[in-house]
Amino acid sequence: MNRIRLDYGNMMAPRTRGGVEVADLDGALEELFRTARAQTESLQEEGVLGFLDLPYAADAVERVTELADGFAQWFQDIVVLGIGGSGLGAIAVKEALLGPGWNARSEEERDHFPRLHVVDNPDPDTFASLLGRLDPARTMFNVVSKSGATAETMAQYLIAREWIEAVVGDDKARGHFLFTTDPTQGALRQIGDAEGIPMLAVPPNVGGRFSVFSPVGLLPAAVCGVDLQALLGGAADMVERCRADDLRENPAGLLAVLLHQADTGQGRPIHVLMPYADRLRPVALWFQQLWAESLGKARTRSGEPRHVGPTPLAAVGATDQHSMLQLFMEGPQDKAVIFIEIEDPGTDLAIPDRHPGIASLSNLGGHT
Repeated sequence: MNRIRLDYGNMMAPRTRGGVEVADLDGALEELFRTARAQTESLQEEGVLGFLDLPYAADAVERVTELADGFAQWFQDIVVLGIGGSGLGAIAVKEALLGPGWNARSEEERDHFPRLHVVDNPDPDTFASLLGRLDPARTMFNVVSKSGATAETMAQYLIAREWIEAVVGDDKARGHFLFTTDPTQGALRQIGDAEGIPMLAVPPNVGGRFSVFSPVGLLPAAVCGVDLQALLGGAADMVERCRADDLRENPAGLLAVLLHQADTGQGRPIHVLMPYADRLRPVALWFQQLWAESLGKARTRSGEPRHVGPTPLAAVGATDQHSMLQLFMEGPQDKAVIFIEIEDPGTDLAIPDRHPGIASLSNLGGHT
């Protein structure tokens, strides 16, 4: 198993002016970590942090796999309708594991698994264009809304339902839908129970933005052939690492205290996540949601907003080296930048050695 490794040398003094002192990392920040870790453990024991249990939910995996196997055999295109946490995590997993060109591959190249579309923004032009390219008889919609009342998603569902019924008829249309929603209540649960539409449950103690290892993210992955046991095995390994008592052995704790210090101690309240692989672009956007929607909800005990929390920003290399980097380096020094590097992308393209008389090109020849 390839494990995530955190290299934080550039956040430390004296390498970086104003960086974190080793004495602080082993002293005050260590204490801060222990306090936060104790609070997290307490919340988990109370059942608040249900997402930490998802990698071990074997029953959910069995049900997801059963439905995914059936849908993959019958349908050519799977469309996920969901916004925010009901879409971003699924997009991140799809792009990271299947690659950006999944839908453009031939059936043979996809090993006959269906194409996967995640429609999170209710742009009429985008949605109409997608429906115009699909065959209603070979399309299935996975409608994802924990509450069953998300206006954008339910509007898309109503349009999709009418589009399907116009071709296959009312009786057969229900076989083209799957609902992922609350286990007991909400509009989708009501419709599903009344019409016999298959449903998957989002655990009540799992917030939408944390639901990627619930059926919200597992069904779209499984229907395209992703090995759920391997996926959840990696998640479980990270959960165990993030329970470590030693701050330097705990990647979540270490990143948290360093970024907290950047925000509160160094005047760097903007945190940039910058992967260098196209397949990780959506991970940066998902990071934005996880960061902003979680830290932006901080309130006082009386319920008043505290107006605290760093601002997340998604960037991608090398694209943003030619758009944002000037601001990062020479603009206000109010940013901490987290780079993501894939050590072995699995593919190399050799650069031909041509145009020897042009220095700017000949310098590239022979590299990858």
